[in-house]
Amino acid sequence: MKSTHMNIKPMNAQRHPANKPFEAGTIQIRRFLLTAVAVALMVASTPAAFGQWEVQDPWVFLEDVLQLQRMGDPALIQSVTGAEQVIQSLMKTGVGIPLAQLQRTADGSSALAYDGNGIYRVLQTTIVTSDGTLQKRSVDDYKKVDAENKAADNFNAVVDDTERRRQQLRAQIKETTVSAQAATTEAEVQKLQSVLAAENSELSAIDNERQAALGRVLVQDAQNRAQESRDSQAKIEDQAANMKAATAKVSQFLTPDSTAAQIPAPNNPAN
Repeated sequence: MKSTHMNIKPMNAQRHPANKPFEAGTIQIRRFLLTAVAVALMVASTPAAFGQWEVQDPWVFLEDVLQLQRMGDPALIQSVTGAEQVIQSLMKTGVGIPLAQLQRTADGSSALAYDGNGIYRVLQTTIVTSDGTLQKRSVDDYKKVDAENKAADNFNAVVDDTERRRQQLRAQIKETTVSAQAATTEAEVQKLQSVLAAENSELSAIDNERQAALGRVLVQDAQNRAQESRDSQAKIEDQAANMKAATAKVSQFLTPDSTAAQIPAPNNPAN
């Protein structure tokens, strides 16, 4: 009678090699849990001679161990995704310039030379009259225009700067969110949530930089309009005052002199 030999492969040989790291971690966890259960059972089965010891339900003890494992130790988490990047972002001051500084640096000559990237006509500092004579412009009157131009240019610079920072921060928020979803302990989740809150707060602050820059443009424009209204009203009052003075002089010139004429007495001939 022939003996039949069966080739039986070990079960471990059928497992995919890619699962080895996961299986190793699972085995370690199982060993830890088995050790914890064994200790708990040993304490629970202690003879009555050691009755003065406080005996705890092994399953309660096991639940406490698992709870501690789920919570994790915050002190052991030294590096949190996105934390360093958001700190660096908070240290940036942006490129916004206060309105008072823009006004102090305003220059009338710059306003005359401003072309708005080629869409405005450059003005010369002198005026050529119809008879060919040259007259200088009042350059200082154009300072208010230069202040508004500077505010608009600064707004464009702020938009470019904040757009780049916003894109970087949005990418960091995505990375932090992915890390929070993959976190295995409550301590890690809480730290990642704190970073997410800081990132979203910084994103709002960056958007506020744009609003502040736009506000400076609107404020300067409002001040310029108020200045133009004031100048227009002052011009009307100046014209009225000059007209009143001229009318008074003409009226005085045309008013007849009512003073009686004094005719000197004739000289008597000598006797």
